Amino acid sequence: DARLCVAPTQYHTSAGGTSSTPSSKRRLPAQDGSVPAGGIVAWYEKNLAKDFTADFAGGKIVFDRKQYIGVTKDILASVPDFTYTSPKHDFKKKGKNQVTWTAVVKGTHTGKPYSPLKGVPPAKPNKKAPAKLQNDPEAITVTLNEAGQMTKLSVAAIKGGKGFSGPVGFYLQMGGDPSKLPKA
Repeated sequence: DARLCVAPTQYHTSAGGTSSTPSSKRRLPAQDGSVPAGGIVAWYEKNLAKDFTADFAGGKIVFDRKQYIGVTKDILASVPDFTYTSPKHDFKKKGKNQVTWTAVVKGTHTGKPYSPLKGVPPAKPNKKAPAKLQNDPEAITVTLNEAGQMTKLSVAAIKGGKGFSGPVGFYLQMGGDPSKLPKA
């Protein structure tokens, strides 16, 4: 199925660039290669279904489409080179409408304040916070509808890491206060 094309290419999220993806194939934003035309936010606006949800931490944190695009915009304001990577290139079709892979999300904190969740005070510049951010490897599962749009994104931390997963992982690496996060 062309909508489940999982060839290894990486979409960087910064604006600009052109996708070399043939129009007959739908690539997911974690594959190694080029920037989607218009950047990742434009790609999301086109490819996330109206009923899209993203969940992190075993479903403890859930964003709808509008919230997820907003979280992405917030991350880009602090981490303009925010990038999904797939170091293992382990894309696998699961059933007729799912794709799984291992992702590592990276970027450079520019020092702009960032909050991963409503009500959490933003992480301010901190000399102890690393400039280079890298979340632990994460298990990604994407579900697509019949039109090839993403209806669900599930992100799960893979055991053995440092505890950096999802938007909260970036927040903690930026020097965010873990005591200010909602209790699980």
